[in-house]
Amino acid sequence: MSEFLKCKICESQIELLNEKFNLVQCTSCSLIFAKKIFTEAEFIATYDQLYNQTSQYGTHGNEFEKLKKNGTVFIGRPKLKVLRYILKSDNKHIVEIGAGVGIVANYLTKLGLNYTGIELDEPTAKKAQSLGYNVRVGDFSKVETIEGKLDAIVAFEVVEHLQDLPLFFELIQSKLKKGGYFGFTVPNYNKRLNYDNPGSKIYQSGPPIHLNYFTLESIEKIAKRFGFKIHFCETKKYPYFNWNKRDTYKFILKSLLGNFHGATIMCVLSKE
Repeated sequence: MSEFLKCKICESQIELLNEKFNLVQCTSCSLIFAKKIFTEAEFIATYDQLYNQTSQYGTHGNEFEKLKKNGTVFIGRPKLKVLRYILKSDNKHIVEIGAGVGIVANYLTKLGLNYTGIELDEPTAKKAQSLGYNVRVGDFSKVETIEGKLDAIVAFEVVEHLQDLPLFFELIQSKLKKGGYFGFTVPNYNKRLNYDNPGSKIYQSGPPIHLNYFTLESIEKIAKRFGFKIHFCETKKYPYFNWNKRDTYKFILKSLLGNFHGATIMCVLSKE
C-alpha cells in the first residue's frame, strides 16, 4: 500500500491525527489528509457507487428532474455567497469544476454569463448537456483545454475529493487572468468541535470519498503558498435551524457565545 510520507502540499513533516481514518496533519501548512495513496481502480469503484441513485450523492437525479420541470433549483447559501461576491466584478466567463447536472449553470446562464462546466461523471454531464448547458466530461485537468485566461473558476464541494492538490492549485493559477477569482466551498473539519467528545468521528465522508480535510487555518496557509490573495474565507456563523434535531438548540447557544464552527467553509481567492 502506497502512502504519503510527507505533506502533499509543502513536503513538511506529517503527524498521525486520526488512526481510525488514517488521517495525518502537516506540521507546517496544517492540512489534514488521507495518508493512503489510492489507486485509479479504487477511485473508479468508489465513484461508481457514489453516483448510484441509492447513495448519498444520488440527489443529482432529483435536482435534474426539478431543473427539467421548473427550470430552476435551490442553491444553498454558501454557493450563493461565493457567486455573488465574484459577480460584483465584471466577470463574463465563469468555469465550474464539478458541474453536476447544471445547478450553477442554470443560475449563471440566466444572468447572461458565459459558462463552461467540467464534470467527471459522464452520465451526469450528459444530463446537464441535455438541458442545454456547456458542460465537458473530464477531471479538473480539463480546465487546460479551455482557450485563454479565465475571469473566474468555481468549485463547490470538490476540492476535498482531490488526491493531487498541488497540481489542482497550480492549474487554477495558470488558467486565471491576473486578478481572476477562484471561489470554492469545502466541509469544515472543525465542525466536529461542535459535538461533545467527538473522539475519532469526523462528521463527513471518510477516505477515499473525502481525501482532504480543511480548516480556516490550513486554507489561508495553502492560499498564500500558491500565490493567491484571500478576499474572504469564513464559515456560516449560525446553524441551520431544524426543530427535529436536538443539537440545533445547543448549536444556537454556541453561536451566540461565539464558539460555533460552521459546517461549510466559503472562500474567494484571486490571482495576484
